[in-house]
Amino acid sequence: MEWKTRITELLECQYPIVQGAMAGLGNWQFAAVVAEAGGHGMITASVSRTPEQLREDIKKCRDATDKSIGVDLSFGICPRIEEMLEVCIEQRIPVETAIYKPDSLVPRIKEGGLTWIHKAARVKDALHAEQLGAEAVVVEPVGVGPGVGLDIGDGLSIRQRRLDDLFKGADHALAEPPPVHPTAIVEGGQRWPDIVRPDRA
Repeated sequence: MEWKTRITELLECQYPIVQGAMAGLGNWQFAAVVAEAGGHGMITASVSRTPEQLREDIKKCRDATDKSIGVDLSFGICPRIEEMLEVCIEQRIPVETAIYKPDSLVPRIKEGGLTWIHKAARVKDALHAEQLGAEAVVVEPVGVGPGVGLDIGDGLSIRQRRLDDLFKGADHALAEPPPVHPTAIVEGGQRWPDIVRPDRA
C-alpha cells in the first residue's frame, strides 16, 4: 500500500510516522532502524552530546540507511544547541526543534534552508511555530512525555477536538497551515486520532 500525505512528502518517508526524540535512547542506530522500517528516523542531538559526535552519528546513520532521517534539537536538554544546528546545516539534514519557543534558532534554520518541524504540547506554542514558518508541527498531548511545554488544559483540549481545527482562525504565516502530526496514543485498543489514514494530510 502506498501512503501519500503531506508528512510523507515533506520528509520523504514511506509512512507518516515521526520517531520521538526519546532523550537518552535516540541514537543513530535507533534512527536508522526507524528509517529502514519506513518512518522518519530521529537522531537526538542531546544523545550525541557534542557537535563533533553529532557529525559522526549523522554519517554513520547515512551509511546504515539511505532513507528519511533528521535531528532533534531540544532546548534545555541539548548542549551547545547553536553549534549542533550548524552541523545540521553543514550536513543538510532536516531538524525538529522542541520545548517551548524555537525563536532563537529559526532565523538560522531558515537561512540554512533546512526542512523544519517543531514539537509542542500547548496550542499557543504550536500556533507560534506555525507563524514562524514551521513546515509541520508534532503535537504531544498530556500524558505522552515531559519537556515539551506540557499543559494539562491544552492537552485535554487537543484530545477533545480535531487537530485540523487548531489552526482555524489563526493568522497563518503560510498559504495554508502546516500538517499537524500528533503523537499516537493508544486508549482502549483504539488509536487516537486517526493520524495515519492515507486520505488525511
